[in-house]
Amino acid sequence: MANPILPRTPLAPGPATHAFAITPGAEVFTTATRYLWVGSAGDVTAMLTGDAAAVTFAAVPAGTTLEISVKQVTAFSGDAGTLIGLY
Repeated sequence: MANPILPRTPLAPGPATHAFAITPGAEVFTTATRYLWVGSAGDVTAMLTGDAAAVTFAAVPAGTTLEISVKQVTAFSGDAGTLIGLY
């Protein structure tokens, strides 16, 4: 019998209280993001905290806040200085 898909507990509502600049590459963050702010348009390739493989978010518009828990950003096709991790 297959394992049932368990519901995930949503994050408590409210704003992030901490932020850090993200440089795409091999670094795994010491703290996972709660949100990812993308300041310039581009493709974001990231490892979400619950996944073992990276996923690409294509054509993310400038000024977008992605509500995703990320442990690593491996690549970004836009201006790399504009990624901010929020938690």
